[in-house]
Amino acid sequence: MKLRVNGVCFSYESVMALDDVSFEVNRGEVLGIIGPNGSGKTTLLRCINRALDPERGTILIDAKDILKLDRKEIAKEIGVVPQNSTIHFPFTVLDIVLMGRTPHLGRLNGESTKDLRIARNAMKITNTLHLAERSIDEISGGEKQRIIIARALTQEPRILLLDEPTLHLDINHQLEILELVNDLANKKGIIVVLVSHDLNLAGRYCNRLVLLNKGSIFSMGRPEEVLTRKNISDVYNIEVEISYNKSIKTNTFIPIAVSKNRSSK
Repeated sequence: MKLRVNGVCFSYESVMALDDVSFEVNRGEVLGIIGPNGSGKTTLLRCINRALDPERGTILIDAKDILKLDRKEIAKEIGVVPQNSTIHFPFTVLDIVLMGRTPHLGRLNGESTKDLRIARNAMKITNTLHLAERSIDEISGGEKQRIIIARALTQEPRILLLDEPTLHLDINHQLEILELVNDLANKKGIIVVLVSHDLNLAGRYCNRLVLLNKGSIFSMGRPEEVLTRKNISDVYNIEVEISYNKSIKTNTFIPIAVSKNRSSK
């Protein structure tokens, strides 16, 4: 199982958002997409999910070009956790999660016992089963994020795309969500592509990173190869202090100052 992004380009009218982006992600791997605002991170996820069609390049799931798949087939392969999930009606949590079964249902078919079992299993994995009968309006932000992940898992995807899944969450829920994502990759073999603004969390939980800058790949590799002082200074225009944390066995980053060469960029 492999996701391949080959030479993808996309622009909004005359503004180039992605320029010749290429990478591969293997089964059970967590790939982090990082970069400053406007670097193309969310646009890239939307191209992978075919919410946007690339102007050039291909996106392959194994040997299948997603441009040749219909929306239902893509939804069976790819689950999406967007930045913001707006739900306008007070559905129960179980109802929300069951919506993930839609790609597997016929036009006139309701959910079966099998669909209910799959949904409940996804809720068990995400530790939300106890919330099943609660209204979506009555739960916390961290709980809601786990429910949206449960809905995506109920699709039974082989690929999970997450756009800033820890946005607006407090610290304990941030760690909780990313530990869950890590387990899904390690134990379920799901390919995870994760957009994050938090360099510390991305460096800790991702196997590899793609650093985007102005729509192009600036650096790609293991976290310690990508998150260097020079790369961070060149792309984010800040100076950082980098130290190795023995407790979590990874580098941590503390912003120190705006780069002195910012005005020349």
